[in-house]
Amino acid sequence: MSLLMNILRRPVTVQTLKFTKTTPPNFMIQNVTRLKFCTTSVKFQDQPSPAETNLIRVLAERFPKATDIAVVDISGGCGSMYEVYVEAPDFKGIRIVKQHQLVTEALKKEIGDMHGIRISTNPSPCQH
Repeated sequence: MSLLMNILRRPVTVQTLKFTKTTPPNFMIQNVTRLKFCTTSVKFQDQPSPAETNLIRVLAERFPKATDIAVVDISGGCGSMYEVYVEAPDFKGIRIVKQHQLVTEALKKEIGDMHGIRISTNPSPCQH
């Protein structure tokens, strides 16, 4: 997961959801992985924070065909800064700046409560 390569020097929390093209609009959260990364060890957490769950829910509602959504609290757990990754077919043929604007627009309300946000996006691979 290259999203985490820049932040492995300090503890962070990871929430990842994988979606399939058959995921209904009212999706059920499946294959949820939550890890606490440190330079010396990896610790598993049982539950995502409410803030992480909310960000993922908002992004999943805005990008219902997303194939990957990841939210990383990079503030050390206080919720003031997040790294967000969205992979969705909605981004195909759209410049990266516009992709990031779409994510920012989706999280407009939530961003008001943050100190900062890092956004990474990719169009979903071809699906047959």
